[in-house]
Amino acid sequence: MTHPLIPETNEFPASTRRLAYADITRPEVRHVWDGLGFVQDNFFRMLAHAPTLVGALGSLVHGILGELELDARHRELAIMHVNHVRNVRSTWAWHVDIALTDGGISREQLFALQRGDIASSIFSNDDRAVLRFVDELLLNGAVCDDSFEAVGARLSSRQLMELMIITGAYAMFGNIMETAEIQIEWESADPLHLSPRH
Repeated sequence: MTHPLIPETNEFPASTRRLAYADITRPEVRHVWDGLGFVQDNFFRMLAHAPTLVGALGSLVHGILGELELDARHRELAIMHVNHVRNVRSTWAWHVDIALTDGGISREQLFALQRGDIASSIFSNDDRAVLRFVDELLLNGAVCDDSFEAVGARLSSRQLMELMIITGAYAMFGNIMETAEIQIEWESADPLHLSPRH
């Protein structure tokens, strides 16, 4: 049984994709591709058109998902809110299970994120401070003093910088996914893949 808010098909069928996937058998792409590890998916097949950059972006994803001082909850709140604001179904769907498990975000909190209700009392004060920071950064390109101080009182300088990098990185990833019309690989183990907006 699927969830009523789960996208049931890939967003962009192959026949309408704007840009074909890169040929990963090309020598200048193959050696980079082989070093990507777990991120060998359609997103990185598309990024492989820029072989001098795809390795660095693979390292960035590895760092975001495994080597942060920022806790997984704040990481996933940031990622999910970026996906909501930018309406990026692909990275939203990829991160639902991660948000529920690693991030400890409840289904009710995911529904609130889906509605854009980041001031909801369902979130803690720490959560709301992080979400407000991410929201302002996305919408204004910077945050006001109050938002900066609220997050700065809760996070170390390293965690604060990681939060800004995550916000910018996932905004960039979303821009690429949507503009290049990258076909996504749906994970079916847990059917709770909510759309980023209700």
